[in-house]
Amino acid sequence: MTRTRFQLLLILLASLCALAACRGSLPVEKLDMPWEPLILEEEPGFLTKFKLEKTAEHPQACLEFLRSTHFKFSPLKDTDTGRNCGLYNAVLVKKTGVSVSKEFSATCNMMARWAMFEYHYLRPAARDVMGSDIARVEHMGSYACRNIAGKNARSEHAQGNAFDVSAFILKDGRRISVKNDWKNAGNKSLFLARVFEHGCDFFT
Repeated sequence: MTRTRFQLLLILLASLCALAACRGSLPVEKLDMPWEPLILEEEPGFLTKFKLEKTAEHPQACLEFLRSTHFKFSPLKDTDTGRNCGLYNAVLVKKTGVSVSKEFSATCNMMARWAMFEYHYLRPAARDVMGSDIARVEHMGSYACRNIAGKNARSEHAQGNAFDVSAFILKDGRRISVKNDWKNAGNKSLFLARVFEHGCDFFT
């Protein structure tokens, strides 16, 4: 299905839902229309992926969404840093919903996805599996003008569309390392597996 047809299908579906609401067969509070803004606290649903894609096309709407979260960030000027490298519609992130090991640059769309993922899946998974919320995310950065390792093609890092997480620090002080705990038996491995599974709903 082409992107245009998909958008038309969403509009048709939204129109049918609106008609159903007007007739009283569908409660208005349960509607999720394509044109409604992305809201952090709303449970991800059928249209969440579509709305996240739209934040890439509408930089101001993306920034407004990030401002509605607990992120601390500064918008960055568009910058071309080389062949197929650069930062466009990007932000300098100093804090997400939790602390980060160091500030980093990434696209606003990437961070909108992270905000939804962190709020609805990452932190709940930590509380559920580990019995403690996340205090800090340790990472190895986002933007870097480089190729995919071993390939003659630019990495998503070259446009600020990748974020390399190395570990999670829980509020009770425990550290969960992606490298060391991925294959270990126990709750840490279970937590990482759940994070990976839900991450695929927001990231490629």
